Amino acid sequence: MKNSARYFIACAAVAAVVAGGAGLRVALAQGRPSFPVSEHPVGYELVDRIAPSDMKGVLSRVAADSRGAILRRSQDGRAQYLINVRREASELERHAEWDDVMIVQSGYGYVDWSKKVKGGARYGAGEWRGGTLAAPATTLELGPGVVVRIPAGVPHVIRPLGAAPLVYLVLKVRASGKPE
Repeated sequence: MKNSARYFIACAAVAAVVAGGAGLRVALAQGRPSFPVSEHPVGYELVDRIAPSDMKGVLSRVAADSRGAILRRSQDGRAQYLINVRREASELERHAEWDDVMIVQSGYGYVDWSKKVKGGARYGAGEWRGGTLAAPATTLELGPGVVVRIPAGVPHVIRPLGAAPLVYLVLKVRASGKPE
């Protein structure tokens, strides 16, 4: 073994002892070549970003009787972003192509879901609304900072709790992974 390799291993071992194992990962990670972003096979220009100020700006323009606003669709067509201001229970809904990821900003409430629904009608392409959740239904509590993922095809209802509205960001992601 060459002296430089022994030196590297000795430094990594000392770093691991000092940092409780984390130092070894850092030392080894620094030995890997970086992958230039400009050469990424997917493309770095497809990364979406929504700043807190963007959400606050949209919320300040949402009418008191509105349910929210569409922030935008992703650059690659695989996701869309909405901000919902829920003051009353949603209609039961089910989406064939979209997973819903909810990130609660403020307020409290519940999401009810089940594997099956009784009744309801087609609302649009791959969308159903109305009906009731079939037993057994599951209820999850919602509050600031809570993140919930509702997979495509799962019927669900969102219910706010109390006088304050339930405000949440919804990231809708195509379940198929294919752009429109």
